[in-house]
Amino acid sequence: MPQGGSGSSTLVASFSGGFTGPITLSVQSKPTGFTVNIAPSGNTATVTVNVASTVAPGTYSVVIKGTGAGKTRTATLTVQVQATGFSLAFNPPTLTIKQGESASSSLSIAPIGGFTDTVTLAVESAPSSIDVEITPSTASPGSSVTVTVTVDQSVAPGSYNVVIKGEGGGKSATATLSVTVEEQPFNFNLQASPSSLTIDAGEQATITV
Repeated sequence: MPQGGSGSSTLVASFSGGFTGPITLSVQSKPTGFTVNIAPSGNTATVTVNVASTVAPGTYSVVIKGTGAGKTRTATLTVQVQATGFSLAFNPPTLTIKQGESASSSLSIAPIGGFTDTVTLAVESAPSSIDVEITPSTASPGSSVTVTVTVDQSVAPGSYNVVIKGEGGGKSATATLSVTVEEQPFNFNLQASPSSLTIDAGEQATITV
């Protein structure tokens, strides 16, 4: 079961030697952070286990004790606690952007272990002169957001990393977007005004470029 989740198991008592019950069931031992309920306390019962969200992932044992006619027996219920949370992933994971331009990547939020809390996203780190916008800044697991990166004209060509952090339900995760900045090709145009002149011999005229 996931952290913060619950699960149930049926406990059935079998008899021998002419003993037919009844028996009384109780919790003999349980780990910290576990709540165990037995209903009803008799020959057949449902054991419901609730696990706090603070319980670390791992394998645990819950021991149920049965008492009747001066006899005591135990049964052990093994509980596997799975981590919950979410993961972040970029698609595409790399952007190539020319100086002074922008590009976008989709950031997906994948739930782990039935996680359903809203995730708030923010820029954890980004180089100076590289602007990062997250739209929207909050989202549910199973959805995605758009991360737009704008590179200033002054940013030197090279490779950079943008790190986005998500937080929600006491959990957090990060994803790194690789940004390759390319030099903007230098170019210019010339235009004469007016674009044509008619000049008599021996005279002169002026154009603006």
